Amino acid sequence: MTDKRYGFLELLKDVKQPQRYLSPEIGAVLKDKFKIRGLLVFPDLYEIGMAHYGFQLLYFLGNSIEDVYIERGFLPWFDLKELMEKNGIPLLSYETGTPANKFSFLAFTLPTPQHFTNLIYGLDISKIPLKWKERSEKDPIIIAGGMALSNPSPLLDILDVIALGDGEILFPKILEVFKEEEKREKRLWYLSKIDGILVPPLKKEKTRKVFLKDLKNPFLFKPILPSYPSVHHRFNIEIMRGCPWGCRFCQAGFWYRPYREADLKKVYEFLIKEAPGSGFTEIGLLSLSSSDINFIYPFCQNLLNKLEKYHISLSMPSLRVDSISFPLIETLQRVRKSSLTFAPETGENLRLKINKPIKDEEIIEILKKAKGLGWKKIKFYFMLGLPFEKEEDLKDIVYLFKEVKKIGFPSVNLNISNFVPKPWTPFQNHKMPHLKEFYEKQVFLKKNLPYKAKFTKPEISFIEERISRGGEELGNLLIEAYRKGHFFDAWDEYIKFEEYLNIL
Repeated sequence: MTDKRYGFLELLKDVKQPQRYLSPEIGAVLKDKFKIRGLLVFPDLYEIGMAHYGFQLLYFLGNSIEDVYIERGFLPWFDLKELMEKNGIPLLSYETGTPANKFSFLAFTLPTPQHFTNLIYGLDISKIPLKWKERSEKDPIIIAGGMALSNPSPLLDILDVIALGDGEILFPKILEVFKEEEKREKRLWYLSKIDGILVPPLKKEKTRKVFLKDLKNPFLFKPILPSYPSVHHRFNIEIMRGCPWGCRFCQAGFWYRPYREADLKKVYEFLIKEAPGSGFTEIGLLSLSSSDINFIYPFCQNLLNKLEKYHISLSMPSLRVDSISFPLIETLQRVRKSSLTFAPETGENLRLKINKPIKDEEIIEILKKAKGLGWKKIKFYFMLGLPFEKEEDLKDIVYLFKEVKKIGFPSVNLNISNFVPKPWTPFQNHKMPHLKEFYEKQVFLKKNLPYKAKFTKPEISFIEERISRGGEELGNLLIEAYRKGHFFDAWDEYIKFEEYLNIL
C-alpha cells in the first residue's frame, strides 16, 4: 500500500523526538484489500498508546476480521503540531499516512477523563467538526470507548457512538454494521440497536454495559514491537479481568466486573511460542491482583523454566500483599530483579473501611523476605483524602514507613495521589476534600516521612473529579478549554490550572 505522507516526513527533521512518528514497526498490519477501513486513535503520544494493552488488542482484533483494515493514529506533540498546522497537514495514519478524515470511522480509546480534551484535539487536527451536529455524510463517524466513559455525559454532544463494555464483544459488532451499511444515517441507526452502544445523535438514554462471560478463550496476539520504546516496554498479556476484592474507591475493580481468569494453559502455550522472537525481554502479566489467580505460582515457574534461557523476565504490576507467597516472589526474581510494587493505599485502620484489609505486619514480613532474596527496589502507592480519613491515619502511614526504613532497601519509591470519587464505585457520591486540605495533608507527610515522596498536585485531582462527575454541559466547556490551549492534560507539567478553573 502506498504511503501518502504529503511532506509529513520532511517536518520530522525539526522536532525533538522524530522516531516516535516513524513506521512501520515489526508486527504492524498492512493490507491491500479491504472493504472497510477505520482509524484506531490513542489520544496521547505514540509511546503512551503503544503501552496500552486494550489499544493493541482492538487493533489486532479488528484486523483479524475479513475485509476490515484498522490503522493507528497518535497525537503529535506541541512542536510537530505547530509544523503540521503551518503546512496544512492533518493527522495521518501510522501505517499508510492516510489523512484521518478519509476513514470510515475514528475509534478513540479513552483511559482517563483527562484525555477528553485530547480527543477534541485529535478531531481538530484531523479537520473533523467537533460536534456530531456539525458533521455530514462525508465525515467519519466518531466512536469512543474505555473506562473514562463510565460517565459519558461530558461527550454526548461530541461523540457519534459510545461503546460501553468489553471490546471483544462490541468492536466486531460495530465493524459488521460498517461492512453491511454504507450510509452514515443507517450505520448510526443499526449501531443504536446493539446492547452496550449509545448513539447520542439518536438517543441519549443509558444503555447497559456488556461484558464477556469468561476469558477461557482469550484473544491472544503478539504485540507490535514499538519503533520508539513505549513507557512500559513489555510483551503484555492479560491473565485476569475484574478483581476478586472490592476496594470501595477503585473504579477499575467495579467497572471491569465480573471477575474472570484467563485460561493459563492457553496463555502459557502462546507465550513459550511467541515471546522468544518478539524482541521484548520482559513479559507483563496484566491484572488487577495477579497473585490471587488460581495456580499463578506453577504457571510463573513453568513459564520461566522455558523462557529464562532467552533472558526474558516476568513482571506483575499489581501484587496484593496479603496473598503473595514466598515461592512466587522467589520465582519472579530468577531472571531479573526489577522492582516490587505494593498499594496499601492508606494506614492500617482505614484500610478496613475501604475494604482493603491488609495488616502492616503482613507488609513488613513480605518486605523482609524480598530483601532476603536480593530485591533492591520497592514501589508504594498511597492515597490521601479517602472518606473517613483522620489525622491518625496519616500518622499510621508515617509509622509504616519508619518500619520499612529499618529493613534497609536501597531504593524506595513512594507515590501519593489524591482520592477522586469516581462513577461506578461505592464512593462515587462522597465529597472530595478541598485543595487546602490536600495541601495540609501533604505538608504533614513531607515533614514526617523518612522518604521523599512524589505527590500528585491537588489541582490535577480537582480537574479529574470535575470531568469524571460532570454533566452534559461540560462538552462546550471542554471545547472552550481546548481552544484556549488546554490539551495533554494527563501531563501534570502542562496543565494551566488557574485558567482551567475559570473555564470549568
